[in-house]
Amino acid sequence: MEKLQAIAKAEELISKVRTLVLATQGLDGYPSARIMMNAGNKSINPVYFTCQTGSRKTQEIQKNNKASVYYVAEDNSVNVWLEGEAEVTRDKALREKLWQDYSPHVYPEGVDDPRYTVVVFTPRRLRVSMAREVSEFELNG
Repeated sequence: MEKLQAIAKAEELISKVRTLVLATQGLDGYPSARIMMNAGNKSINPVYFTCQTGSRKTQEIQKNNKASVYYVAEDNSVNVWLEGEAEVTRDKALREKLWQDYSPHVYPEGVDDPRYTVVVFTPRRLRVSMAREVSEFELNG
């Protein structure tokens, strides 16, 4: 699979899945993975997540920003791995952009809720597995 095909396939999958796995390096040095909700991402660059300010994942990212994101199709026909760097931000424009119908249930004080934080993930490497073919590409250029 060529790089542009792989990116297109990855973005097609990303726009459809509801949940994904975000992995970071835990504070104890061991891998730390968790299920995350797709925050309406349609592109692989960047990928956004919303989370609680001061959560374990934000602490891990602030200590070591290297992370991995894994998406899988419901029928397991396509798997997408992204490796890159994450950053934690409270940028108001991003929080407004990512606000969704269910957000008030998690952040009852609204967009300015002090617990509402965004993780911005910038991938450096893409790996796509489809029909027993695995393609891997660097994305920094």
